[in-house]
Amino acid sequence: MTTRILEMNVKNVGDLQDAVLNVVFSIVLPTTLTGPDGNIMNETSIGTAILTPPSNLSNFTSYADLTESQVVSWVESTTAYTEVLTEVQANVLKTNTGSLLVKELPWST
Repeated sequence: MTTRILEMNVKNVGDLQDAVLNVVFSIVLPTTLTGPDGNIMNETSIGTAILTPPSNLSNFTSYADLTESQVVSWVESTTAYTEVLTEVQANVLKTNTGSLLVKELPWST
């Protein structure tokens, strides 16, 4: 699984210059299928994480000093990430096994 940062939206908030408020990200999961080129095919889902800037400067990292791994860790702690991960996992399951049907349990009738 790979999480990629596609875009960051910033705004000045109080004393914080270029505080990251929104992050557009993707999650890529491999499937069990092989494409015509022989490479494993992937499922990708995209989402937007809404972040809350830190309340003080001591916990703030300037935009120029941000690393991808730092921003990924912020994204991974959001509800949006969990929702997108669930979506891409479901898509991989469908891709790997075909569409699944939910049936009533045989003993519940």
